[in-house]
Amino acid sequence: CLSYVGTEGTRYALTTFDFDGRLLGSGAAMPGRHGRVCAPGLSSSHGHAGYTIVRLSARRGSHAVPDLYAHLARDRSGALSVIGIDRR
Repeated sequence: CLSYVGTEGTRYALTTFDFDGRLLGSGAAMPGRHGRVCAPGLSSSHGHAGYTIVRLSARRGSHAVPDLYAHLARDRSGALSVIGIDRR
């Protein structure tokens, strides 16, 4: 989940990819009343320690915000953790 303040009119599109860049799934979300965004049900990779790339695309009103890429992998407990973020 993400949490932001002042996100009226903001919409998010999330897309997941595996280690090799193959599409795993996609979803859309809008912030809730307190600015929190959750996108349950997105697919993560099963190979390469669960390495998954999440592309987060956002629009605020009619303006696109540059995409953000979150790189995730499974930690020793098996939970997905962020291991890097980039804007390419």
